[in-house]
Amino acid sequence: MTRLAPSPEELEFNAVLGNAIRYWRTQRGWSQCDLAEVSGIRQSFICRIEQGKVSVTFFTALCLFNALEIQARDVFQILAFDTSKRQNLRR
Repeated sequence: MTRLAPSPEELEFNAVLGNAIRYWRTQRGWSQCDLAEVSGIRQSFICRIEQGKVSVTFFTALCLFNALEIQARDVFQILAFDTSKRQNLRR
């Protein structure tokens, strides 16, 4: 099965999520290696997530949120606000 290219909305969501993960990680004073150790997710994958280059599964996102001690509902509220704000700026 061939995967379709990501939509502009998906690319934007990946970028916003990656920036949020990087922000929360650095607020804790952690390196990507620190987050990898606590979350069980490879450092190289965390790097790609923070760069917005990959889409993550809900399970992977939860592993990161749990490691960073962030409530998933808070993350999704921030992501929804950020992406809707950007969409309004394009209009």
